[in-house]
Amino acid sequence: MDIKEFAEKFIEAEDKAFQQGDYEALEQIESPNIVIHYPPLPDFNGFEAHKQYIMAAREGTKDLQQEWQYVVGDGNIAVLSLKQQMTTTVDNPQFQIPAGSTVNADGLFVLKRENDKIAEIWLHSNLAVE
Repeated sequence: MDIKEFAEKFIEAEDKAFQQGDYEALEQIESPNIVIHYPPLPDFNGFEAHKQYIMAAREGTKDLQQEWQYVVGDGNIAVLSLKQQMTTTVDNPQFQIPAGSTVNADGLFVLKRENDKIAEIWLHSNLAVE
């Protein structure tokens, strides 16, 4: 499978996880030892840590809208863009966002594939809070 198809498979799996709480496709495409770099948060190590992050995000937001786009890829590296809008339902001290805020995020994901699994993700995101 080429890197674009692989990235699109990741997008579908992320959508199922965030929108439906279905983590099966994401678990199949991610390495169990995945490392996710998302400053200013500490690295997420392992699929279970990523799943816990998504579960907390689902519980702490409502009206989540996501727009993914494949940007570019080569070999085992892919770059994706993500635009999100959501309303927080709880305070988020990590990002200093109070409950009830509308958050718009615009970010880039860099995915690294090893052995047909996502081994590492780097994420950079700009947040605008209303």
